[in-house]
Amino acid sequence: MNPRRYWLLLPLLVFLFVVLLWDWNWFKPLVERQASHALGHSVHLADLDVEVSSQPVFRLRGITVDNPEDFASDAPPLGSIEHLQVQLALRELFSHRLRILQLEITQPAANLLRDARGQANWPMPQAGSAPSDAKPWHIQIESLRILDGQFVLRDPLRKADLQGSLRTQDGDGVQEAKLLVTADGHYDSQPFTARLTGGSALTLRSAENPYPVDFFARSGDTQITLKGSLQDPMRFAGAELRLLLQGKNLGALGSLLQLPLPNSPPYRLEGDLDYRRDTVVLHQLKGHLGESDIAGDLSFQRRHPRPLLTATIHSKQVRLEDLSGLIGGNPNEPDANAPNGDGRVLPSRPINVPLLQQADANLDFTGQKIIGDRLPFDRLAFKLTLDNGIMRASPVDFGIGEGAMRIYATLDPRGEQLGIQAQAELRGVDVSQLMARTGYQGHGRIGGHASLRSRGHSTAELLGNGSGELKLAMAGGDFSALLLDLSGLDFGNALLTAIGTGGRTNVRCLVGDFALTLGQFTTRSFVLDTGTTNLLLDGGINFRDETLAMRLQTKPKRANIGRLRAPIHIGGTLANPSIRPDWLELGARSVSAVALGTLLTPLAALLPTLQLGPGEDRDCQNLLAEAGTSAPPQPRS
Repeated sequence: MNPRRYWLLLPLLVFLFVVLLWDWNWFKPLVERQASHALGHSVHLADLDVEVSSQPVFRLRGITVDNPEDFASDAPPLGSIEHLQVQLALRELFSHRLRILQLEITQPAANLLRDARGQANWPMPQAGSAPSDAKPWHIQIESLRILDGQFVLRDPLRKADLQGSLRTQDGDGVQEAKLLVTADGHYDSQPFTARLTGGSALTLRSAENPYPVDFFARSGDTQITLKGSLQDPMRFAGAELRLLLQGKNLGALGSLLQLPLPNSPPYRLEGDLDYRRDTVVLHQLKGHLGESDIAGDLSFQRRHPRPLLTATIHSKQVRLEDLSGLIGGNPNEPDANAPNGDGRVLPSRPINVPLLQQADANLDFTGQKIIGDRLPFDRLAFKLTLDNGIMRASPVDFGIGEGAMRIYATLDPRGEQLGIQAQAELRGVDVSQLMARTGYQGHGRIGGHASLRSRGHSTAELLGNGSGELKLAMAGGDFSALLLDLSGLDFGNALLTAIGTGGRTNVRCLVGDFALTLGQFTTRSFVLDTGTTNLLLDGGINFRDETLAMRLQTKPKRANIGRLRAPIHIGGTLANPSIRPDWLELGARSVSAVALGTLLTPLAALLPTLQLGPGEDRDCQNLLAEAGTSAPPQPRS
């Protein structure tokens, strides 16, 4: 035989040898190395086989993904898959398209764990990444099938212990196959359950063939419902999704989503959900928060080092108690005068400083009308920013009649406490609006300003530790005579005013100068000058224990028959104030009147009640000088 023929037979023999003895497991180390580099965790593979064709089928068995090297050695692995089968369109790989015709996963399992040191096993910080100039891959998954999938989440930091399952359900010829995911257990120490139904074919979607989404989750009293479709589920794009959020407290939702949301009354909010460049957008938001209606837009952007929450909200009518969670209050408390359940008014719930540092936020709110009868405000608008835990209000505007109260404030975390720097100003505040909620009448404009600096864990501590001042001024106007008459125990005029036939008292000037020193709010000077009377106030409020110790006294400018002038003492607490005259002084005058009425003529019995007017007539400039301060902002005419 010609030797050249032997050389011709050699390639055929080599081919037959390869066919008979070839083992795809020779490539296992390469596959394991590449997978470990991609995931940042060691990956092991028990068996590898390939069915060669123009649409090859890759079969992998016994896949295990290890925990980090320094994780607890007795913990189960991060993940495992009993059998993985992938069918690819080979030709499209050359155009950087990974088209997966069929993906079948049998008995996948995930163990998401956090150990006692607080280390989680699921982050992939060392995962390999493609060079920045590398051409991106376009991935399509046309059919997904999952059999008997299981997962576990145990995270003491989130107080979570969940068990879940995932699988696909074959279609019936009319409806396509479905992806079913369930989870049950506890999250944030609350009973938790979740259900997700989606399609198994993840790609080749369009407006005519969108990917269906039906999701429901309940954590305690919080419910999240998401229904609709996606045109591109791999990129969460082309969304037509309706999100419904409802529960008893937004704070619980914030704890669930790790967002700095305040406590709130029961709420129900819904809107259209979309996703744009790492940002979840909730637009056309509407619903209610307690008795306040809510509408606007909201977005949540994933970014480093902290996510950003942005909201533009408006309300046709808002109840201020519904927003008290922004200052640490508890709007769910049935007694708004004692929100702490301990008989105190100021919110003592600690402000969650770590939560404030978990995300940044920009909030723009406008309330067209304030409802409720506790405070004299008509409308509200504010802008809040939260940046690395530092909260700035710039400003908070309360409308009061035709005037306004404007507040600028900065809250800065200092360890576990917050420091506060705040300034406020009153501009042309309508006295009639202020008096309307008290049952009295009046008109005029008040101006002034205030400041506060402090530190503490809660609103109560911030005022209890605070220092600052308050200055007020009013020129012109009038008050209901009943207010002044009662302060001087002028029974006759008070009775006439009460039955609607009394008059009004003109106000020439009002000046108030108050100081706040380590929680002690004291009167430096307060004088209300009318045509006939000077009304004086001294004492103050102890914000540490919320006790009142104030005295109101009138000094008439002329003799007044029937007036038993005695100071009025205001005591008790902010939650339960008490108002009483100085009975000792009043009693002495009454006894004198009885004695004189017995011994002298009836006219003599009126002598002790005559006041010759020790108060002097004075204008606003003199009162300001007496207060020892420069003039505060003057009210607008």
